[in-house]
Amino acid sequence: MTLSRTAATLTTALAASALALSALTAAPATAGATTVSVTHRAAAPTSLPARAGLTAPGQVAVGSKIKVSGKVAVHRGTRRKVGLLESRGGRWVLLSTRRTTRKGAFAFSVAAGSKVGDRRMAVVAPRARGVKAYRKRFVVTVTATTPPVTTAPTTATAALDRPATTTYAAPLTMSGTVGGALPANRLVVVEQALPNGWVELARTTSGATGAYAVALPADFAWTSAVRASVPAVPGATAAVSGESTASVAPSWALPGDPNAYSFLGGTRARWNPCAPIRVKVNYAQAPLASTRAHVEQALAHVRAASGLAFTITGDTNAYAWPAPGYPGADAETDLLISFGTQVNTTAAVTGGTIGMGGPTYYTTSDSAGPVGLITKGQVFVDVNPAEATITDAVLANVLRHEIAHAVGAGHSQDSTQVMYPMVTPATTFGAGDFTVLNRYLGRAAGCLTMRGVNARAVPHEVAAP
Repeated sequence: MTLSRTAATLTTALAASALALSALTAAPATAGATTVSVTHRAAAPTSLPARAGLTAPGQVAVGSKIKVSGKVAVHRGTRRKVGLLESRGGRWVLLSTRRTTRKGAFAFSVAAGSKVGDRRMAVVAPRARGVKAYRKRFVVTVTATTPPVTTAPTTATAALDRPATTTYAAPLTMSGTVGGALPANRLVVVEQALPNGWVELARTTSGATGAYAVALPADFAWTSAVRASVPAVPGATAAVSGESTASVAPSWALPGDPNAYSFLGGTRARWNPCAPIRVKVNYAQAPLASTRAHVEQALAHVRAASGLAFTITGDTNAYAWPAPGYPGADAETDLLISFGTQVNTTAAVTGGTIGMGGPTYYTTSDSAGPVGLITKGQVFVDVNPAEATITDAVLANVLRHEIAHAVGAGHSQDSTQVMYPMVTPATTFGAGDFTVLNRYLGRAAGCLTMRGVNARAVPHEVAAP
């Protein structure tokens, strides 16, 4: 192989500048696309350092071009010779030479070829008047070409099977069609508009023709816009249907003043309604044979008003606010409900107090302003109160009252409300109870996470009888 005069001159200059190709061979290559700056030790005042930047692709397709560019130091605008080399069989082969601009810029473009694999390359510039030699190694991976992926558009429709407002526990179904090139077996997510954005409400999969139908939750009261969202899949785009407004209204009467409510301890604190609340119950001293059914009904009623998702994960021997010698809630328990006497708890359940409930929370904020994020809740019911007899009606009222405390509700001065501080015949939440549980402490307030909580924050604990 015969080198041109320019190439031969460059090779001679490289040798003269002590930039031996054998040294390049011995040094390891640097993989990947790089934009690098190399700084050398300061030279004598008459010799400028060879500071330079290099841009090279990390990966190219066969049949394309490998384009390399950069900049080297020059002395008083004198254009320098720069070479592009490749390591082949342990030897460095000169592929191309260029002269820089007067500001030191250079660029190379060589064929990537038809062979798949790594190409170990280097850019070198010999020592020149007033500047040191420059060398930089890099690796370019040549890959096989792949046919372009065709992504077909997707469409989605959605409609409710009944008027915009339905009654609590009545069936409510959204149905529609996924259209486009790939309509079958597509995930369809029904989303609900909450203050923090669109949040999943239900999901299903489209059938062979793209049709789908999904039952929406009707076990809690809610009013919001809903839509169907179809995520993208290989070969098909995502799609979102138009919006509809749906409402699930309470099936029970809401007596009293809708403004007769308060927040426990005067601070708005709530659970994250977009995550399940794990509940454990200590039935060791359950006051009635029907206690378990009362607990389940009370949790269901709090959910009906708030939309909070309670999951009973099992029984426990723990006590809320345990007295010395008695176990407390474990790490797997979010809400602990327990029955006992003053012996079992440090909560003050004497002098006519039948129960105690409250949360532990961290201060953060949501779309409405400062708020507490509840992470733990406790309920204790005295099975031997001094001034009352535990009956089914009393237990139903007390459990709803104390669980509502544990989700952040305070007392109401309206005697028709479950949150009235005295035992009443009320076993369904009134208008004031519903306002605080549904609008401010439940799902309608939006999802809430620990993201905005200071890592060093100290939790707050509050409780009320």
